[in-house]
Amino acid sequence: MIEGKSPEPAVEASSPIAGSITTAMIEHLRRTQVWVRLLSILGFIVGAITVVIGLGYCVVTVSSGRENAWLLAVPMLLALLLVSGLYLFPSMYLFRYATAISRVRNIGDQAPLEVALSTQRAFWRVLAIATLIVFGLYCVVLPLAIAVGVWTRPQ
Repeated sequence: MIEGKSPEPAVEASSPIAGSITTAMIEHLRRTQVWVRLLSILGFIVGAITVVIGLGYCVVTVSSGRENAWLLAVPMLLALLLVSGLYLFPSMYLFRYATAISRVRNIGDQAPLEVALSTQRAFWRVLAIATLIVFGLYCVVLPLAIAVGVWTRPQ
């Protein structure tokens, strides 16, 4: 615990609102929703900035007048679109999860809670797939970068 900062007050265990959903469960979801929504919006912003950077790079590279400049621009744009997708898809699922939490808070029933948990599960699945994609790219790109560095170094 950080000195001078009191711990967050515990959510008290309470009676069920409807079925087996308690007010404590709703409160935990409410506290989570703010951070989920923030991360989803930040992911959308980073994804959009990545697309803009990719398009800007293409315009600058192609307009540079270099012969076959598109051979540099297109692969870079495709790579940045992939990176953008790695931000946008998980962010979309996080946004859906935050929206589902809102429904749980408003209705307080088991059906919206099940939808919220399902959207959370989908987010983790998408994030795991994105992580595997990045790991796979590292396994391919890193050895290639090392090989190119070794082969092109001055003698």
